Amino acid sequence: MPLNRLNAFEETVPPKLDGTVPGAESMDSLIQLLSTAIAMRLRTAAAQDDDPAPMLTVAQAAHLLGISRMTVIRKADAGELPCVVVSCGKQKKMRRFPRKFIEDLALGKAHELPGRAYPP
Repeated sequence: MPLNRLNAFEETVPPKLDGTVPGAESMDSLIQLLSTAIAMRLRTAAAQDDDPAPMLTVAQAAHLLGISRMTVIRKADAGELPCVVVSCGKQKKMRRFPRKFIEDLALGKAHELPGRAYPP
């Protein structure tokens, strides 16, 4: 009959005079500590998944504004929409747009960029 790890541990470590195995309490506390750490990490990961990304892709911005992707790109190139270029290749730029600005613009709230004013 094969021994599991706990049985092997108990058989190799002689019991104390009071009948308890040394290290059993520390093993229980270690297991409890690890389970608490894993639970906290899972809660943190779930909370991060609930938060929307602060930046939007061209497609996401176009969807929220109700315009085409090409119009979003043209407006970004003209400086009418603020964006960050995260990657620039020979033929294609990857842009990201601030979520707050795009959501406010979609709701009709006024925003001003240097030299540009958006009506409400």
